Amino acid sequence: MDIEKELGMRVKFLRVRKGWTQDQLAKKLGYTSRAMVSKIEKGERGIKASMVPLIADVFDVSVPSDEEKKITEMEENVKGIVYQS
Repeated sequence: MDIEKELGMRVKFLRVRKGWTQDQLAKKLGYTSRAMVSKIEKGERGIKASMVPLIADVFDVSVPSDEEKKITEMEENVKGIVYQS
């Protein structure tokens, strides 16, 4: 399973556990609509490394440093691919 899908499943699990709708989570994260939350939960959209602390804070959970490292490395790989094109 790729990291986007894994993180998306975790976000959805935490959201449902809190009893929040996608709209409610979107507002807490500063998004204007639930569409972004939906895409994140489906693994269609990655989470920026800069958003990880906010998401952890919203859900009142900690993020293992190895998970943050994976997200940062993934972002760097994507940037490298985009800039090479």
